[in-house]
Amino acid sequence: MATASFMAKLDNSTDENFRLWGKGLSDAITSVGLAKTADTGQIDWATIAKPAALSTYVGYEIRAFSDAIQSSCPIFVKLEYGAYTSSQLRPGVRITVGHETDGAGNFIGATSFTFTVGPTSQDSTTLFNCFVSGANDRVSVVMFVSTAVYYTFGFYIERLKDNSGDPTDSGINIVTMYPGAKFSQFFPKGTGGPFPFVPVSPCCMSPYSGQGSYAGNLGVYPIYPMTGYAANPDLGGFLYFINDIGSIGCTMTISIYGENHTYLLMGRASGNTNGNANLESAIAMRYE
Repeated sequence: MATASFMAKLDNSTDENFRLWGKGLSDAITSVGLAKTADTGQIDWATIAKPAALSTYVGYEIRAFSDAIQSSCPIFVKLEYGAYTSSQLRPGVRITVGHETDGAGNFIGATSFTFTVGPTSQDSTTLFNCFVSGANDRVSVVMFVSTAVYYTFGFYIERLKDNSGDPTDSGINIVTMYPGAKFSQFFPKGTGGPFPFVPVSPCCMSPYSGQGSYAGNLGVYPIYPMTGYAANPDLGGFLYFINDIGSIGCTMTISIYGENHTYLLMGRASGNTNGNANLESAIAMRYE
């Protein structure tokens, strides 16, 4: 397990700024243990130019899990770097997961839904903190941590867990967080299609809105992959209410599966959950 952090401008207006956040994210993912494959045509951060239009992605990387389960449930993650849907000036990342590539960045067989994450506003002058954690079987990303509602976004990808919290070859869960929405998806092993085909809100046993603090107790809420039923909860993140925990960019220790784990609080900027459109809830990302 490892962590990495860097600073970058939330901006695509120059090649320099685009490369600053993109290469920073790329290098951080490598440093925490999720290596790039040998697929040809992957992005060259020394020469790549900024995207010229919104919803444009100018380069990609393929990352591969390398744990003991990779042989029975191979997982490859395609990350595409570019401009978010709302403006060419706003950084965007597209995420797709599959089981096999053709060696040139294209998936063979079934893939996950393609997620797109990014901010709904932009700031060209400020340097923001960005955080990545991971190992050879997972990755968590939080970009542009800010008290502003429209800046911070992120995602995590991890294998499903057994009753002890250890990874299994039964599939993975992808959870994305960006201003105004969060989605999750379960992706099974084998050659079948993704399930569900369309992402759903994270399954959390939490109140619909308000807070989780009652009678001196403070509730936080694990995220359950939906495999036709609520499977064992993720370690990648948990839901909490910002009325209970208002800090942003700070860490918190939570015991789950009988062990302590460290999480980074994304705060109000990370959007809504379970239809909670007034942004009362947020997701904390694993950071260890």
